[in-house]
Amino acid sequence: NPREFSDIINRMADVLLKSLVTRFEEERIDGNVALTLSDGGLKRLGIDTIGDKYRLVLPLSRNNR
Repeated sequence: NPREFSDIINRMADVLLKSLVTRFEEERIDGNVALTLSDGGLKRLGIDTIGDKYRLVLPLSRNNR
């Protein structure tokens, strides 16, 4: 069922985002700091793919204008 699959994906995304929020809090990273992180810094936080990087950085950069 496509609806069930979509619900599963949304729940997985919520879990991933919550873990990233926790990780950012542990490392004391706010939006301004996140925009300056190098690829190495992002990888240390668990953001390994280009898509994940852009999903993080694009909304932050829009809010920072």
